[in-house]
Amino acid sequence: NKYHTRMCTWIPIYEEIARKILDFEQRQPELLALLAKLREEGLKVIQLNDRDANGNVIPLAEIDPLTFFASFNRTSSVPGRQAILKRIKEAWNLTSLVPNDFTGIPLANAQNSWAFAYAGDREPTDVPILWRVAREAVDKNWRTFDQNLFNEALGISQMGLARMSMSLFWMKPRAYLSLDKNTRAYFEKRGIVCDSKTAAGYVSWLEEVVTQGGDDFPQISHDAYLACSGNESGP
Repeated sequence: NKYHTRMCTWIPIYEEIARKILDFEQRQPELLALLAKLREEGLKVIQLNDRDANGNVIPLAEIDPLTFFASFNRTSSVPGRQAILKRIKEAWNLTSLVPNDFTGIPLANAQNSWAFAYAGDREPTDVPILWRVAREAVDKNWRTFDQNLFNEALGISQMGLARMSMSLFWMKPRAYLSLDKNTRAYFEKRGIVCDSKTAAGYVSWLEEVVTQGGDDFPQISHDAYLACSGNESGP
């Protein structure tokens, strides 16, 4: 498949980061320190300022893998994203190459890239749930993912089906398809509609997608992006 040799050079390092980051659940300050260092170097990673219940700015003190992944999926600048991945690769001694392309990857909203709310609105269980989601994402696929956990994560303030499925696609792009505005519109034109913003809704949508279009999710995501306006950004 010419498509995969020419494009999707991003898949190996994304999958490697998804596995490696699971080692950091009890070492979240290390993840935050790495991002702070990249931010100081002028790289466009996520915002690291949190807000307490009174709206005061405080340093972000916890982070989950989905939010970490948003750091290199929130701008369309290829050199900027490559620079972030190069630094993560160096910091963690990863073996995958820094990609030449980011074809078919939906982007997070640059102004709203976290998978959780500010501290003042955050439940103490939110970030631990998102770590469980990341483990489940890496271990499973769309058919076998724990639907109760999926729905629990959808209950987190700031999280929704588009953000959740997009994050799963980033972490394991051959195992999940992002239900972002492009894929939604692309399949609605083919009569496939996601009928509810739940795990069951996502799974039944994917069952129809796979029946009609196969399960090469990076290719499908790219096709949907090309078909829909050419604006490669999140919902």
